[in-house]
Amino acid sequence: MKNCRFNCCRVTLLPVLSLVSLVACARPDTVVIEQPVGPSPKSAVSTNQGWLVVYTDTDGYADPAIQAQFSGPTRLPYSILDSAGQVVQTVVARDETPEAVALSAGNYLVRGNTIQGGTIEVKVRIVGGRTTNVVLDGSWTPEKSTAEGPAVLSPDGSFVGWRATS
Repeated sequence: MKNCRFNCCRVTLLPVLSLVSLVACARPDTVVIEQPVGPSPKSAVSTNQGWLVVYTDTDGYADPAIQAQFSGPTRLPYSILDSAGQVVQTVVARDETPEAVALSAGNYLVRGNTIQGGTIEVKVRIVGGRTTNVVLDGSWTPEKSTAEGPAVLSPDGSFVGWRATS
């Protein structure tokens, strides 16, 4: 039983501690990740449409009226802005599974709030036929033996995504 408890705590606290350390340096300022995140270098290209999957925190909404609409933990919402700074879409999760958002190939900005009240912005590049993953909750880090390319890291050193290439 001790191992189960330890593993459960580690899985639950790792994303929270990662985000806390990320936000602790930036509160209440905005954390801006300058290096654009793109798709994994190993994925295939076949169309002008790509997908974006953003892993935000799952600790729920600060507004109880919004949280009451959902039956369990949900991911925090985020906005996708185009290169002109206009909101293309605001993504509101209905559960813990991040939604794959279809977007035209191009450069975008992902802007989301943290549970501590800060804001994080990440530049992303959508490539046709490929999926760009942005990890804001600290839930995944590539193993060195399986690294697919140069990584984009947050100020606290946690993995955010793969560096976009031209």
